[in-house]
Amino acid sequence: MSNREVAPGPNANPPVEKPSGNNRPAPNPPVKRISTGVLLFALVVVFGLFVQTSVVMEADREVLGDMIEHRSDPRTAVLVFFTNIFSPLGTIILGAAVSALVWILARSWRPAAYIAGCVALASAITHSLKPLYARPRPAEEHRMVLETNFSFPSGHATGTSALLFSSAVVFSLLFVRLWQRALIWAGALGMTALICLSRLYLGVHYFTDVSAGCLVGVGACLVLYVLVRRRLTALRNTDVRKSTDAPKNTEAPA
Repeated sequence: MSNREVAPGPNANPPVEKPSGNNRPAPNPPVKRISTGVLLFALVVVFGLFVQTSVVMEADREVLGDMIEHRSDPRTAVLVFFTNIFSPLGTIILGAAVSALVWILARSWRPAAYIAGCVALASAITHSLKPLYARPRPAEEHRMVLETNFSFPSGHATGTSALLFSSAVVFSLLFVRLWQRALIWAGALGMTALICLSRLYLGVHYFTDVSAGCLVGVGACLVLYVLVRRRLTALRNTDVRKSTDAPKNTEAPA
């Protein structure tokens, strides 16, 4: 019998490559975002166990003291104005207005539901954690506005970060130019930082309170992102194709 190899015919099936360990499918992006969001929630829950320890309280009081030393009438007026805009009631009104605008622009209810859902989920988590840890607010003589509930996490930081970051996610998918996205995210980050600063300056929160509130807000945006990812990506691709396929004016000037 001959040992010569027979060449495969034209109808032979191509060899099947066996998957190697380096060719594993990448993790699903929504799953990664949901996992990251849940991890942020867990970090806040664990960190809440330590916020009333002497080490954390000493650091928080030092930051609060620096804020109190830099008070002035003009700064107080500006920061009281912004902290009132992003109060719980103000966040609900702003959230409803932004959701309505997004519904019109995206021609879909999902992005609007995403923004409203992020604010609702983040607020629910924060209001559940406040009585669990029952952290007192800074001393009354340091407070410049009236607050009666517990301190950790900050409700203002939670609502503001959830509203602004979810809005930034939606608008950065609707507007594809780099400078537009940069402007959107800079505005969201800057305003969130300003609200957190106002809560420290007005003496109603510690630094760890506003930090935890922001983590809860960002976590809600990550967990619920799966609601809008497909719809907004498809909408953005459609708009890009329309702008690319639009007829160009090739007439020579008279």
